[in-house]
Amino acid sequence: MDFMRANLQFSYSWSIYRDDDPRRTGKPDSVELDRHEGYEVLLFISRFLTDREPWISGGTAAAVHIAQKVERMIRAAPPHIRQREQLSQWVCANWKVY
Repeated sequence: MDFMRANLQFSYSWSIYRDDDPRRTGKPDSVELDRHEGYEVLLFISRFLTDREPWISGGTAAAVHIAQKVERMIRAAPPHIRQREQLSQWVCANWKVY
């Protein structure tokens, strides 16, 4: 799924390219997700949903709705959950109750 900047619901910082920027390296810049950095959030959501493609059915509008739910859950996750893998697990575990 290709979730785009225009689909985001919250405001983010969009820092300049750094040597570890995911747009340059093609991979996350660390194991921790900066929840306020737009490029990291976009990459996290896209990869999260790509790994769980069966969750997405019903076309583009449904996919955007699901991606926006993931975005809201990223913001709602407890602050001590900072690593990408832990955040993915938290989103999955709390999907039905959120």
